[in-house]
Amino acid sequence: MLIGKMLKYVWALRRGISADSESDTERKGYLSWRGEWHAAAWGFSVAFVAAVTGHAWILLVGVGWVFTRAKDEPGFLPFPGQFKKESLYLIAHAVPGYLLGLAAAAI
Repeated sequence: MLIGKMLKYVWALRRGISADSESDTERKGYLSWRGEWHAAAWGFSVAFVAAVTGHAWILLVGVGWVFTRAKDEPGFLPFPGQFKKESLYLIAHAVPGYLLGLAAAAI
């Protein structure tokens, strides 16, 4: 019974992660579609790497481009449109990423 509920939740989560837009999933709100997941993962991982390596410029380059014009988007980003649309997720997840990176660097 419990395993069935867990599998149902994981399956719904997978559908949300792969959804092309928020309207394509039954989940609404926080991390409900692919763009939100991509933006959150990018912000977290860039900030984590910046904190672990001690190079703040990695964070500035990885997150700061969100405030640039559309034609100035870096070519190395896989989903720049999704990141710009969900920039709050990108910036908000950079904070815990940086804090955990500092903790990992201190160990």
